[in-house]
Amino acid sequence: MAQLLTGPADTVLIAAQPVASALSRVSGDSQTAVPGVALPLPLRVRVTATDGLGVRVPVTFRALTAGDSVGPGLVVSDSAGYAETNASIGPAAGPRTFQASVAGIGAPVTFTATALSGAVASVTLDRTADTIPRGATLQYAATARDSLGNPVSVTIGWTSTGRRSRP
Repeated sequence: MAQLLTGPADTVLIAAQPVASALSRVSGDSQTAVPGVALPLPLRVRVTATDGLGVRVPVTFRALTAGDSVGPGLVVSDSAGYAETNASIGPAAGPRTFQASVAGIGAPVTFTATALSGAVASVTLDRTADTIPRGATLQYAATARDSLGNPVSVTIGWTSTGRRSRP
């Protein structure tokens, strides 16, 4: 507040915010989901100053694995320092990596996730027809795939519907 000797005065509010010094992962790490869907929990971080209090700053989230995405990618942390975003994994199965960073803080935070194959949608054989001599054996290979074409790790049972020919 400032006031002149003649009486007029004015007031200005000043917000002092400490500098962001630390970025920590709060939740959302080590999740699993099937390919092509959003992870069940958001990726959540907290930005703090040296006194441990939250800081309001822009946080950049990004997917490090091709085909994955985050949305929104830029989030301003709240007054307690928390920021979060949703992450979606692409069409392939396997490990995933996401990252959150804040300008001025050297070490970004990394999140991991695993895209698991979905339910079996198809099974294909390495060959469609064979004729083999009596008493011989033939090894077939089968590959189970989910609806997105990703291999699914399952045990496949075998039966034969062919007829035996009699000598």
